[in-house]
Amino acid sequence: MQRLKRGLESLTLRHSGQRLVKPMKQIETHLPPFCRWPTPFGSVAVIWSVCKQEPTISRILLSKPGTSVTEALRRFCPNSRVSSCKEIDVLVNHIKAFLNGEDIRFSLDAVRLDRCSAFQQKVLRAEHAIPRGRVSAYKLIAKHVDNPNGAR
Repeated sequence: MQRLKRGLESLTLRHSGQRLVKPMKQIETHLPPFCRWPTPFGSVAVIWSVCKQEPTISRILLSKPGTSVTEALRRFCPNSRVSSCKEIDVLVNHIKAFLNGEDIRFSLDAVRLDRCSAFQQKVLRAEHAIPRGRVSAYKLIAKHVDNPNGAR
């Protein structure tokens, strides 16, 4: 679960006094659609868009102490609107099942990696390759992606 949270958080822009990751490219200024639901770990929101005629996830926001998903949505996408489609519903259901302990393997095809820096893309792909139940360290991942000083 910790690996999932680190991976999902790296897909979002987080501030807590200091920058944790390089900022991702900004989401379009139109009204981005999102889905939000409660989980045992706090609320989760998926912000999505249509890219190349396919719905894809732009961001996944997790609750964190002191900041609700609703507040994060207001900060990142103040004009967002609740909306979904069949493809996003399938992804949301997979995320829900994963958070409930099911062995779900996600494809990165449904994630807007073009919003990430080249380094973030390498890190996310490396994290994605870590088998379920296994862990790694930022230092090892940074070394694996040929940036040994890239660990926080």
